[in-house]
Amino acid sequence: MFYCFPMQVESTKSSSATLSHNVPSYRSLSSREDCPSSHTSFSDGELARNVKEGVKHRIFYLSEQLRVEKASRDENTMSYLKLVSKADRHQAPHIRQAFERVNQRTSATIAHIERKLYQCHLQLKELEEGCSPTSSVLKVGSGVDSHKQPGGRVSYSKLSKSGGEDNLPINIARPYTLESHLSGMQQRKFSDKKYVTQQRKLLLQKMKEELTEAKKVHTGLQVSHQSLKERHVTDVREILESLQEKKA
Repeated sequence: MFYCFPMQVESTKSSSATLSHNVPSYRSLSSREDCPSSHTSFSDGELARNVKEGVKHRIFYLSEQLRVEKASRDENTMSYLKLVSKADRHQAPHIRQAFERVNQRTSATIAHIERKLYQCHLQLKELEEGCSPTSSVLKVGSGVDSHKQPGGRVSYSKLSKSGGEDNLPINIARPYTLESHLSGMQQRKFSDKKYVTQQRKLLLQKMKEELTEAKKVHTGLQVSHQSLKERHVTDVREILESLQEKKA
């Protein structure tokens, strides 16, 4: 069960064109009023606009990622229903297990994105109302002196890096799908079967070699037995002839 938060991706696309130039200043983001000797080259309004613009970019990014993940979840569900309808009773449990793993991972990602998106909307609301920003925004402001740029501009990439936990290790790429998971399982099974087949071939080859060696030994024993038999007959004949000569 996921909570849907209000988000307007379209409005974020044109946010940079409609930024207000009368954003109230925050004393938490600048100490120029309290400390006249501060060496910062940024005005409160300029810094506030940069932070606000960064939050809007963040909302757009997370909204797009959320759309991709939800589309992937729907695609995985359709793929599961299609595969399980064609599977036999032996394949169905494996497909169901793979779907549950993929769906669990996708659901966790969606929930994580929704939490971050909700936090960004709260931050943007506070910035637009001129309230004291949340802790993650304060972290952005506290690192201003270390992110000065020539010409008095703050790099958004550096501002976004100052958010700490707010920065998600998420890439807008092809999500983890059921088909890719099943493909990986099939590849592993194929590798296992290939290994077992190779081992069987090696064992069979070894058995054939041992059987050939046993046949050679058996043939040698037969030759030796025949030779001993002939030698025994010859010895008996010679003994009988010797006895007859003595009687004569």
